[in-house]
Amino acid sequence: MTIKQPLLLPVLLGVILLATVFSFVSFCAQGQDGASPSPKKQPLNQRLTAAAWAAFNAKNYNEAISQADQCIELFQGSADLLQTSLAERRVTLLSGSVTDPKQRAQILSNGLLNDVATCFFIKGYAAERLKQYDEAKNAYEAVETYPLARTWNQDDDTFWVPSEGAAGRLVTLKKKANAVHPATPGNS
Repeated sequence: MTIKQPLLLPVLLGVILLATVFSFVSFCAQGQDGASPSPKKQPLNQRLTAAAWAAFNAKNYNEAISQADQCIELFQGSADLLQTSLAERRVTLLSGSVTDPKQRAQILSNGLLNDVATCFFIKGYAAERLKQYDEAKNAYEAVETYPLARTWNQDDDTFWVPSEGAAGRLVTLKKKANAVHPATPGNS
């Protein structure tokens, strides 16, 4: 049985719609005060991302990578489709302090995209702490493929762009590599 090309677009749009609805429903499940629902009520992508951050903050870097990998494995395909859809529609998303409820809802409705990019960033940062620089580089390069993802910083209620953070970490890794193996004339 062959699948005709015209069927691909409706299937793709259906997957994106389901992912968006799933993320929006999870956003709407938050309380009126903006507080997150209890961990058991949060979608799996949110729970895995929170677990990856918690492990990273506890300096349990291998566990942070493990939790991040689970989120990436389960949701990367949907995140890729969402990134493509947003880019094709030329959607622009704010970062920093976003106070407009509609803009916040738009950012949060991309939960799968946001969480996959965030998990790639956590994975890179944890690998860097473990001195696994090739793994860190690969993770940061993966984050850069999600320029429309946003990560919420609960400490100051702002959104940051993980692809920009990854680009900065890649510069740092390159400097570290050059310090360890300086380029020599004719061998750069």
